[in-house]
Amino acid sequence: MGRMPDRGFTTVRDGSGADHGRADAQAEVLIRGPRLLFRGKALSRTGGHGDCRGRGTHRHDDPLGAGIGRIADDVGAGRAAGRDELREGAHDI
Repeated sequence: MGRMPDRGFTTVRDGSGADHGRADAQAEVLIRGPRLLFRGKALSRTGGHGDCRGRGTHRHDDPLGAGIGRIADDVGAGRAAGRDELREGAHDI
């Protein structure tokens, strides 16, 4: 990300995986890079693209917060997960 401004990138949008810490660090010019718009974790149904659990893993919440996705199997869970990602600083869902 540090060399992206040299190639003309002023803003980048992350689809999933970046977090508020990185966006805050770039906004405060603690690290070099273009402005970062991030979406927080991908919202996924069980077995969807954002469900990165290994076979035999049944926990829906990653205790370390290291995964790129959150499982939301119904409308209510999707709304709650989306609101929580926005609360944590995601720019959009």
